[in-house]
Amino acid sequence: MAAHEMVCSGVRRRIGNGETTLIWGHPWLPDNPSPLVQTIMPEELREAKVVSLIDQQTHSWDPLSDLFEPEDVTRISKIPISPNYEDSWYWYGDQRGIYYVKSAYRQIVGDFEHHHGAFDKWIALWKLRVPKMENFFMESFM
Repeated sequence: MAAHEMVCSGVRRRIGNGETTLIWGHPWLPDNPSPLVQTIMPEELREAKVVSLIDQQTHSWDPLSDLFEPEDVTRISKIPISPNYEDSWYWYGDQRGIYYVKSAYRQIVGDFEHHHGAFDKWIALWKLRVPKMENFFMESFM
């Protein structure tokens, strides 16, 4: 549980049909500095889902400029919509979106770069055949 905050900061929502992702409550924007919508939330839209931003006929983003600041409009517009898929959680620190202790470690200390004289046992340590927690269910932490 000591890593709870760090783990939560590394998860994102992958948008499919938008039906289960909160516009202002979930980290669904794919880029940094923040995966959260930066536009101030209107109180009446606290529970609004991403699906409400999608034109159901064309499967494209409805006009966003009426509700969001230009920076958020640009970030949202880059996200592909996949109406045949459900939204899902993924780990931002891994190419496949799967949480590994190794990827969390790299997020904390940065990617390892080998420098002459630096501690060179990391590669050997990561290759040890010991039990590893490879699959991690993000929803249990959210």
